[in-house]
Amino acid sequence: MPTSIKNKKNIELIVLSIFIFLFFSPVILAGQKSLSWVTLSDVTFKEVYDEKAKWYWLVPIFGEKAKAFQNKKVVLEGYFIPVDPERNFHVLSRYPYSSCFFCGGAGPESVVELQIDKKLAKHISMDERIRFEGELILNDSDFDHCSYILKAARPAASIKP
Repeated sequence: MPTSIKNKKNIELIVLSIFIFLFFSPVILAGQKSLSWVTLSDVTFKEVYDEKAKWYWLVPIFGEKAKAFQNKKVVLEGYFIPVDPERNFHVLSRYPYSSCFFCGGAGPESVVELQIDKKLAKHISMDERIRFEGELILNDSDFDHCSYILKAARPAASIKP
């Protein structure tokens, strides 16, 4: 077989492999759906005044794309931010610390609260880009928590790069 035909076959195989990877990467992995920050941005917020707290809250109104992941096992990649390690309050952010919702100009839809084992959280560095798996909870009523919560969160080691 001439070299040019062999190279052409190799290039076709590489292109096909890349296409397959890109097409199938967001599919279900071990019963978990890959979740994107774009999907989580399918939410609007209504400002509501709480007379008892004397405070305005941003109440989320989740769109259909976000609702499709409610109570589902998901995998999400982002930046780990230990907001209050003593209270075991950690988030996964779409953006690094300097640009996250709490510290920068991003919106509340760009963070997901991680309900994670405190001992495990100690082994993850601030701003470490990491994938987490857990059950996605959409929260529109408990203002002590974020709008999105990843229940029983743990690093998704099986698909970590």
